[in-house]
Amino acid sequence: REFLEGLRSKGYKMGIATSNSRELAMCCLEALGIDGYFDSVVTACDVGAGKPAPDIYLKCAEFCEVSPDNCMVFEVIIQGIEAGHNAGMKVCAVYDEYSKDDDVRKQSMADYYINDYNEIVGKVTDI
Repeated sequence: REFLEGLRSKGYKMGIATSNSRELAMCCLEALGIDGYFDSVVTACDVGAGKPAPDIYLKCAEFCEVSPDNCMVFEVIIQGIEAGHNAGMKVCAVYDEYSKDDDVRKQSMADYYINDYNEIVGKVTDI
């Protein structure tokens, strides 16, 4: 939440681009109390192509009114890292327990890597 608050306070637009259903995404965001931070929530159903196709990220950027080359994608899966790059965006891979077996590959594919968002809280201007 602190990371999201930092981004919002600096005027960054934020979106969710997920292969999950809109219902599941919104349920999770609402349960966590963070739904109000996001300017856009785009699902693969909205664009007709899932990751690694860039469509979902491009649509999210369009809804946020941000050029893809000014976007940073935070991703936990290889297909998402590929999709972010395919969209012409910078990608930060994020450690995820469920995809930990892919960590070395994720680190080599991404522009940046973090274990936890707390590593970059307070460094919002560096993004």
